[in-house]
Amino acid sequence: MPKPTFTEKRYAVCIGINQYQLSARLGTLRYAEDDAQAMYGLLGELGFAPENRCLLLGEAATLDAVNDALSTIILDQPGENDLIVFYFAGHSLPLTINEREVEQGKEPRSEVFLTTYDFDREKIKQSLSFHKRHALGMERLRKDFFEGEGSRKRLFIFDSCYSGDFYGPTYRDDQTTDPVQG
Repeated sequence: MPKPTFTEKRYAVCIGINQYQLSARLGTLRYAEDDAQAMYGLLGELGFAPENRCLLLGEAATLDAVNDALSTIILDQPGENDLIVFYFAGHSLPLTINEREVEQGKEPRSEVFLTTYDFDREKIKQSLSFHKRHALGMERLRKDFFEGEGSRKRLFIFDSCYSGDFYGPTYRDDQTTDPVQG
């Protein structure tokens, strides 16, 4: 018997960040927060109930807050016939993730990360557990939240540079490096 396709409930996480902590070393954006607010409003008009939507703007869009929203709204609440929308407007940044190996002569590998208000590139580079379990790398987003268990209906929208890396290194050239290091 075929599985039903009727969408039962709708869930959304909308994030917009214009300014970052100084330690993040990221430029200011003009419209990311307005865009996230507009998407949040549009989704409300399209039947996404307020209790099933989360809006994180500016300073409220910390790494912990975003991880909590993703875990709760994408993993914990929806059933397989529910629709999930994840919208992110802000910077994303490619980082070399194997610097120790590069120092020993191996080829550099990079990954793109969504940047939260409190983005910490050094912690991502120095702590493998932080990089794998907490940072918002495209690989983690894809495997844990997009392809993971739960809803079969997921739409992720990235309004950020390097967002094409969501599909992983198979779909990009090997020239992506940390722009701060060159």
